[in-house]
Amino acid sequence: MMFRYHRILTRDVHRDSQIREQEERNVIIRCIKSDVMAIDLKISLYIAACSSLLDGGIHPSPPLISESTSVMNGRALAVNDAIPPPESLIPYLENKTTLVSKQTYELLKWLTVGLKEPKIVYIQPENYRKILKMDDNDGEQPRGNLVLLPEAIFALRYREMSTLGQLWTNLSAKERTTQMFVPCNVDDLHSLIYRALISSSPERGGSLALYRNLNDCLDISPATWTWGKSCLGTRLKIIAIAEVVESQMTKTGRDNEERAELVGTPSEYRLMDASYYKPKYLLVYPQEKKQVSSSIQIRPKKKRGMQNNDVIFAWGIVIILACVLPMATRVPKVPNPPTLLD
Repeated sequence: MMFRYHRILTRDVHRDSQIREQEERNVIIRCIKSDVMAIDLKISLYIAACSSLLDGGIHPSPPLISESTSVMNGRALAVNDAIPPPESLIPYLENKTTLVSKQTYELLKWLTVGLKEPKIVYIQPENYRKILKMDDNDGEQPRGNLVLLPEAIFALRYREMSTLGQLWTNLSAKERTTQMFVPCNVDDLHSLIYRALISSSPERGGSLALYRNLNDCLDISPATWTWGKSCLGTRLKIIAIAEVVESQMTKTGRDNEERAELVGTPSEYRLMDASYYKPKYLLVYPQEKKQVSSSIQIRPKKKRGMQNNDVIFAWGIVIILACVLPMATRVPKVPNPPTLLD
């Protein structure tokens, strides 16, 4: 009797676990369906952050690696390779027969559901010009009217009642803020957005560069390799539009900003503390696109097969011509003309 009760209890626990797992998976699927472009960007920024670990980049702190060691970093990179492309994420999770590794599933769950704030939202292209011409707090028109429109713009939205939202509301109520353009190092952007950390590497100088003109950012923003399966692009330039506390900005360009712009030297500002910086939009400029969709990987093999058949056919033509041409070009034997002796 006790054995039967234990078996029934185990079966019920297993069934409840399956139900919870399916509900959790449905939440992830709904999140991806609601904004697959935002999920694409999240994964791209995370993979770029992982790639920079070998060069001493900021640890992105996913749940599967608790510390930055060569073994843990290698494990993270292996799990990243198993993430399917954006167009295959939903079929990958919906197909119950697909063998999804626990680490890959946990990583996808963390990226889609775990990273809640700020919420990244894809903006429709018809709103791009409006965003790039938003008024500053001074009532000035934004700088850089003749600019290259980005291929994608994402909004970073904060909940007003969250801890982060309340901190910024209190700060901006006491301090004067302004909007600035920030040329982003893509491999540091994940930690900057979700952990408010600025890289202290010699190249970054432990600070953020700020500009009033978007064109200046496009000239100096580094293009970074990100996720090879991304629909946004495999090599990206990203410019942030951020709200910054003016009192914390340090000017490093010329004293006369108007004169600096006239002679072609942009005025640059620096910000040392990311807590005085609130990114509002990310402008994405792809420099490289993925070449072949992962769903048609067998196409090159098919092409090679056709080339082999063409070679066989060509050799057959050569052999036939080798047999026919001598016969066609053979000179017929003409009898000798009669002589006087005949």
